[in-house]
Amino acid sequence: AQTTWRSNFWEPLRLTAAHGRFRRTPSATMTEGLLAPTGRSADLIRAIDAPFDAEDPDHLEACRRLWQAAWPEVPFAGLVHGGWTRLGFPTGDLLKDLTAISLVHHLLNLASFAPALFASALEADCPLSAASAAVCLLLRGFLRLHAPGAVPQPIGGCGTLTRPTVASDETRRRFLSWDETRSDAFDALQLEFTVYLLTTWRQHKQMALMDFPKALVQTRERIEYMVPRIEAGSCYQIRAAVGTGTATSPEVLAPPTPT
Repeated sequence: AQTTWRSNFWEPLRLTAAHGRFRRTPSATMTEGLLAPTGRSADLIRAIDAPFDAEDPDHLEACRRLWQAAWPEVPFAGLVHGGWTRLGFPTGDLLKDLTAISLVHHLLNLASFAPALFASALEADCPLSAASAAVCLLLRGFLRLHAPGAVPQPIGGCGTLTRPTVASDETRRRFLSWDETRSDAFDALQLEFTVYLLTTWRQHKQMALMDFPKALVQTRERIEYMVPRIEAGSCYQIRAAVGTGTATSPEVLAPPTPT
């Protein structure tokens, strides 16, 4: 009965935050965002949106590694198993629930570089896939990594219909310049702010569903504050609040110093 209650309790969040939404929000200030993505930004969008392919050995291996990270003592049970619901996939069938392979890679990054947080969130039945996908949507919306005029937003009260907060053209150019020096720049930011979201959420009554929108808004504000401070051509490292203090993020988050 306890397991059923938990599953039903998290179901709305699994279904809404994981899939998010795209809103049509034209704005005269979003000059680059209204143009069709080209160059590195187009490549990055394609990489994030790359569909999950159950026939791709690399995709299957990534799923196997994620299962092993979550339950190292349990043999991999395949793509269809109730255990996947513990990670936030609604039906436990990745053939139905997993649309983009980038979500698996983002969860693997979390398990690798924040293992204690990953384990505690899993123990609390936190829908990790929904939280990870929500952060991805926030970053894409802020950096305008989407089709012209469409702003991806997770469910949870982030942003407004009339004036979405987006990065300036200069901030976006700085990010793309950073991304050119290291191809995992977006993944590094996604990991950083997923850690921030889960840490913030954990401080709200042990990750209660009603507190998720509050933590999501705080994460959006953190993104808006920190991302514009990326300086192209310099060694940059974000710091995230971990536990009760402020700790340096994993080294993976620091772009290499240009030579």
